[in-house]
Amino acid sequence: MDFSFIFLDVREQLVRCYSRLRHISTAPEWTQEFALDSAVFYISLHLQKGETATTQEIEFSQEEIFAPHQEEKSSSAKRLKPCNPKRILVEGDPGMGKTTLCQNLAFRWGHEECTGECKCAPCVHSWTLVVYLTAANLKGFTDIHTAIRDHLLRESSIEEVKAALKSSQSNTLFIIDSYDEGFKDNVLLHDLIEGRVYANATLLLTSRPNYLEDLLKKAFDSELSTYGFNREQKRLYVTRFANSKKENESKFEGLLDLINDKYNRGYITSLCSNPLNLAIICLLICSDGLPNITNRTELYKSITKFLVKKASERMHRPKKEIEADIIRPICRLSFEAYKRNEVSLSKVDLKKVGVKADDVLQSGFLTKKVKVSLLDDPVERFSFSHKTFLEYLAAKHLAQTPDDLKDWLQTFTALKWEYEHGSLKSFVIDLLPGDFVETLLVIMECFTFSHETNAFRNFPTSYLLLELLRHLKAKKIILSPEMKDEFKEKCHSIFNSIVHNPIREDDYIRITFATINQNAKPRDISMNLDTEAEHVVDYLRNLKNCPMITLAIECADESVANESSVADAMQRGLQGSFFNYAANQLSSNIPLASYKEDPTDFLRIALEQGLGNDIQGMEHEHSNSNDNLCELIEKWTNLRSLLIVDIQNRVHLLKMFAAIAKCQMLNTLEIHDTEIGDDVIDLFLEMLKSLKQLESLHLRFNKLSADGKQKIKDLAQQREKQLSVRFGVFD
Repeated sequence: MDFSFIFLDVREQLVRCYSRLRHISTAPEWTQEFALDSAVFYISLHLQKGETATTQEIEFSQEEIFAPHQEEKSSSAKRLKPCNPKRILVEGDPGMGKTTLCQNLAFRWGHEECTGECKCAPCVHSWTLVVYLTAANLKGFTDIHTAIRDHLLRESSIEEVKAALKSSQSNTLFIIDSYDEGFKDNVLLHDLIEGRVYANATLLLTSRPNYLEDLLKKAFDSELSTYGFNREQKRLYVTRFANSKKENESKFEGLLDLINDKYNRGYITSLCSNPLNLAIICLLICSDGLPNITNRTELYKSITKFLVKKASERMHRPKKEIEADIIRPICRLSFEAYKRNEVSLSKVDLKKVGVKADDVLQSGFLTKKVKVSLLDDPVERFSFSHKTFLEYLAAKHLAQTPDDLKDWLQTFTALKWEYEHGSLKSFVIDLLPGDFVETLLVIMECFTFSHETNAFRNFPTSYLLLELLRHLKAKKIILSPEMKDEFKEKCHSIFNSIVHNPIREDDYIRITFATINQNAKPRDISMNLDTEAEHVVDYLRNLKNCPMITLAIECADESVANESSVADAMQRGLQGSFFNYAANQLSSNIPLASYKEDPTDFLRIALEQGLGNDIQGMEHEHSNSNDNLCELIEKWTNLRSLLIVDIQNRVHLLKMFAAIAKCQMLNTLEIHDTEIGDDVIDLFLEMLKSLKQLESLHLRFNKLSADGKQKIKDLAQQREKQLSVRFGVFD
């Protein structure tokens, strides 16, 4: 076997494959005048290496991506040693240039010679072989050589592929793009990342954020991020675009003025940091001038209108017909593809919804995208120029089809909604139609209550908004266009705090009931929600400032402690009178509980009406309102167990001691991470003396001296009922 011939043949095949990567995909197939030549347009990305316990955040250029990074030898050593990264991760939001980076590296490796001008070594030209594939390309394969042969080296045998790679393993670069689009059920991909396959080769992997688990991230020597273009790169790109397309530069003066104004914080300036967005904006300027854009969704609305207009002219069909016969079916198919984690539609898919492939290609929404892989697909497929176009169209379908949205949301947890669907989620929220109440209600009903933890997120704000939406749907209140805009804005703001950040680190309360009252009914307070439109908007303004906690419910009675019992009972407590009262009385300073009688006691009324009043235990962490905590403790004097974390104020501590002293049934008390010290020891001891049933006391992370701790131990010894005292984690 002639290894030199095999090696040269493999390299030549790879170079031919990568010749297809010259153009940057942003434009539809029929607008070749907008095709972007990477040799002209490509601008090297700025990358960041994140801050760790031993290193500071550093920035460097794309040319340094393979160069040895400086890393501490050990936590105690100050000397530095070069670290040649073998596993490199590049994360970035959609459209930040990750795929273009991969394609640029592969193209330059095959079509450039190193002239010695590269700033760092190794540079992209240093590699003997470069294997560029997407993560999805590896799915279904158990052997890396077979995968490479089928996708890139069809003229070689598997043995020849293996021989070429083995002979240059330490000088081979694997570029695997879009981990987020192909990580599921992909054993070979994970073997490559963790070094079970070609450990001595170098791997560059790209992904959207939050898709790689922490355990898998440990396999990487270098974790990098890209945040798009800086001001100088934006200017350079726009100038190159205008010159290359022979456009009058005056067309771009408005955009350049916005970019050059260092004090400008407008959204379009922020959008331009994203290379894909900037390319789209430049394309739109060529056609219709600088668009009036307020966010990313508006940008995609503009490009959709642009494509519909061009398709109408090209196909000699009315715009409404293009929208009804092509766009809407593609929206539904895009959603189906998104659920499968695919970024293309097949000819079979199009046929199912009665759309002709030729019409779709002429419309500009899909292309016969040139791909690197040579693997024959038995089904003809059509691709979007970027995954975000698919996400935008999928979001349009969901925003207009609440039933499909509801069915889809029930297939995953709130955690996945928060971390794995960021791009689609922002589109859905922005695209909610004028009668958006039903769609927003679907999302709220799905995520306000967690069936995994029996937790109510951002209570009571979340439930008050939920009930308001139900009320609006039932009453069909008509809002003016101005009120509708403000209503939508306020709803979005509250909704974002509930769904985008469902797990709050502050104000966490866990309450344990002895049992759940299955027959509890809301109390009639005889107050009605004012249904005037202006009062609805006022209500939302106040609701935004309402306290928000994560409220978790537990039940000691296993016979009724299931998800549906808790959720149903809680719902009973929030319906009717409680909501009516809250809607009339809500203001920014109403606490969760108060000294007044039942009707004004937000949290307790809701819980007792829905779940009963036999409350055995409470855990309260990171309180932002100590008064609320003390008032709750004073109302629930039958508590058997109490855990309190993080109170950093002497006055608050004294109020808390007074409230706890009233809980005569308490047998377990834990107080952690507080300012309890010798200055309050006498009052603390007075509280302990009143707790005759207390059996266990645990004080962690306090400021007590040895003498103060001894006083507590002495009191424990003098008590009639034995009291176990611990001050540390391992006591």
